Amino acid sequence: MMMKTRTHASQSPFLLRSPWALALLFALLLPPLTASGANQASFVPWSGYWWPFTQGGLGTGQDYRGRPAPLEKYNFLMTGVTSGDPLDKYMDAYYDPDAPGWYGLCVFWALAASSENVNVLPSSEQNVVFRVGDKKGLLTLVHDSDLVEMSANHSPDVFHFWLLHYIRDQKKGFIADLSAGEEVWSFPIYRYDMVSTRNGNVESVSVKIYYADDAVRPDYMGTKVLTSDYTYDLFLNDSGEITGGQWTGYSVVDHPEYIRTSLSVGANLTGLDYQEVLRIARSKDDFLENGSQPVEIGPGTYNLILLDEDVYRIPAKPGDILSLRIEKESGSAEEIEAVITDGNGSEVQRATLAVGSP
Repeated sequence: MMMKTRTHASQSPFLLRSPWALALLFALLLPPLTASGANQASFVPWSGYWWPFTQGGLGTGQDYRGRPAPLEKYNFLMTGVTSGDPLDKYMDAYYDPDAPGWYGLCVFWALAASSENVNVLPSSEQNVVFRVGDKKGLLTLVHDSDLVEMSANHSPDVFHFWLLHYIRDQKKGFIADLSAGEEVWSFPIYRYDMVSTRNGNVESVSVKIYYADDAVRPDYMGTKVLTSDYTYDLFLNDSGEITGGQWTGYSVVDHPEYIRTSLSVGANLTGLDYQEVLRIARSKDDFLENGSQPVEIGPGTYNLILLDEDVYRIPAKPGDILSLRIEKESGSAEEIEAVITDGNGSEVQRATLAVGSP
C-alpha cells in the first residue's frame, strides 16, 4: 500500500472556475459494467510540477530557474516586454506567500496532462529559450478554467463507471483526488488492471490504477508512474445491473474522490492564448533549424537548443578576425562538441564542453 504524505491543491471554489461545470448524472440503475482485465487510455499523461501558491513560480521563478519566469518569457515573446496581463492575473490569483503549504495547481496540471498528448521538449522561440518546465507550466495554466464533467460522489460504483466508461470504452484518461482527508492531491489516471468475482448479487472487485506523479522537478521529461490498489463490492440486481456499492478493506478510508475530466479548454488568465501555448509546447529545437542544411548567421548572441547536430556558417573574407564564444547553460546534461572548419571543410579547431562545465 502506497502511503501518500503530500497534497497540493485546494478544493476551494477557485479550482473549478467554469460556471458551466457539469455534474455527471447517473441513472438509478447502471447496466452491467463489471469487467476483469487491463485497459489503458490512448496516451500516457506526462508528469509535471504542481506550482505551489507560496512560491508563485510561474510568475516569480522562485522555485524554478529564477527570472525570467515562464510567464515573463511568454509575455516577452508575444509583446517584447516581460510584463503584461497574464503575469498580473497569475500573481493575483495564484501567488500567496501566506497560503497553506499544500495549495497549488495540481488540479490544473492533471487536467492538462490528461488532455494534451504532447512530447514536451525544450525549444528556442525567436531567441527566447523555453525549457520543459516553462512549457508544462504554461500548459497547466491554460487549463485553469476548463469546462469539466465531474462527480463528487465517492461511491465505488461511480468510480467503477468512470474506469470502464472512459478508460475502457473511450480510451480517455480522467483525474481524481487520490489523497485521504481534506487536502486534495489530484492525479491523471490512465490505466487500470481489474479482477472481479461474483457471489450471488455481489461483485467483489480488486483494481490497480496507474497515474502520473507530480513529485518531480519542473524540467522533468516523460512520466513518473505511480500505482494504487483499491477494493470494493458492487451490488447487482437479478438482471446483473449495478445498483450501488461499498468500499472494502483499507479502501474504506482511502479511495478516489472528486473525479473529473476536461470537456473543453478554458484559460482564465487574460492574454494567455491556448493555441499559442500549444504551439510553443509542441515546438522543439531552435529557431535557426533548417534540417541538415547549414544555417548562415551573422554577429550576435544566439540562444540555441542542441537536440542533434547543428551546422552554422559564418560568412567572412580573407583577413577577417572571427571571435566565437560558446557557453553551456547550467542544467545541461549532455556534452557539447564544437568543431570549427574553414571554407574548404578542413578542421581548424575542436573543443568539448563536458557535463558540469561552464
